[in-house]
Amino acid sequence: MKKGKNHLVWVLALAMMLFAPLALCASPSSETTSSDDQVLDIAVFGGGYGDEYWYEIVELFEESHPGVTVNMQISPTIGQIITPQIAAGNWPDFMCCNGNDTQGLITTMKREHAIADITDVFDGPSYDDPSVTVREQMMNGLLDSRKYAPYGDGRIYFAPFNCGPTGLVYNKTLFEKNGWSLPKTWDEFYALGDEAAKQGISLFTYPGIYPYYWEHMLFAAVAAHCGVDAVNAMMSYEEGSWDNPEVREVLEAFVKAGQGYILPGSEALNHTQSQSELMMDHALFISTGNWVASEMADAPRTEGFEFAMAPAPTVSDDESSFIRNDGDTFIIPAEAKDQDLAKEFLRFLYSEESVKLFAEKSNGVYALADALEMVEGIVSDEVYQMYSVNNDPSVSTVVAVLDAVPDGCNVIPNDVIWNPVPDVLSGRMTIDQWVDQIEAAYAEIRSYM
Repeated sequence: MKKGKNHLVWVLALAMMLFAPLALCASPSSETTSSDDQVLDIAVFGGGYGDEYWYEIVELFEESHPGVTVNMQISPTIGQIITPQIAAGNWPDFMCCNGNDTQGLITTMKREHAIADITDVFDGPSYDDPSVTVREQMMNGLLDSRKYAPYGDGRIYFAPFNCGPTGLVYNKTLFEKNGWSLPKTWDEFYALGDEAAKQGISLFTYPGIYPYYWEHMLFAAVAAHCGVDAVNAMMSYEEGSWDNPEVREVLEAFVKAGQGYILPGSEALNHTQSQSELMMDHALFISTGNWVASEMADAPRTEGFEFAMAPAPTVSDDESSFIRNDGDTFIIPAEAKDQDLAKEFLRFLYSEESVKLFAEKSNGVYALADALEMVEGIVSDEVYQMYSVNNDPSVSTVVAVLDAVPDGCNVIPNDVIWNPVPDVLSGRMTIDQWVDQIEAAYAEIRSYM
């Protein structure tokens, strides 16, 4: 990050921003290599997972690191708390960030290179086992995403926290009852759709009012056929990232769903209505995320209904299957006064003790390869079932989150990509028209870069 005048201008501008929904808690810290007393200031987004985990993990860190005091601020409005502090030059040492960053605090920090490079943490020893690197602890494919390495140079600036799968949700009981195996390829999906149609069951339903729900499946399908780099190109608005032969093969396979494989009336449904159709066995699959079990906890369902999740379809049988994951992140500001202590705290958060505590207090799952195994019997059965797709060694992970558009650009990429989908599936718009519209919007975004 630039210092001096430019730095001051940016800090003052940051102080004028609307505040991101983040939160901080006050707590003690830990020691690294020095015997002197140390203080770690952390800022934590206090969202749906609650605060209890954070208060306890801070206490455990202090106990295991004598001489360290952690000052924690935690709140759903953490941005309102820390932005004036940052403007005054008082940066936190460590931040837990909301995944959405709806008001742009973290996006601004990323653009201004105000986030520390933490690649050394991931290439260094893990907290519990020095023979295993932190990188090796992570879920397969997770760190390949530009979400964690945003500058395209392979250096990591964002650390994964929780990471929830999204994909094709289905009723496990219905499949077992009919002796159906999960399909892998698009051809197998449509063959199963033909079989299910004999019982009056459609292959897919979706919320036509909110067509962006298809993102939970389609980007993973692109990763399976075209590679993670192809998805990253889409996320960063690269020219030709949609208009190329390999991506077109995926889009053509997807659009075939409109040829009688989608539950009639889906175009008029919202997300809960379409999920209810799935739960009444009117459709086999819906593209959504792990939260659906909690969101639909009180909804009617067929007897024995059990949520499960499948990865996205592949074009050919020899391709790796992918699931989309996303979640909150950790960062260390470039201006943190004690980056070494903050990095030690990050390593500690990836310890087995921390992972199990998060499951116990928040019913959540860390973004580690063996986290689900650690928390079996601790998280609820529904959470375990939905996350189990992350435990499948044959399934890789892709993180697909569109980059923030530049200042002054009025394009809303999600609307451009997803709003036409009902028209494409119904045949009212061609794939060519859809892709051309996206590429034109991407070109406008690039003109502001």
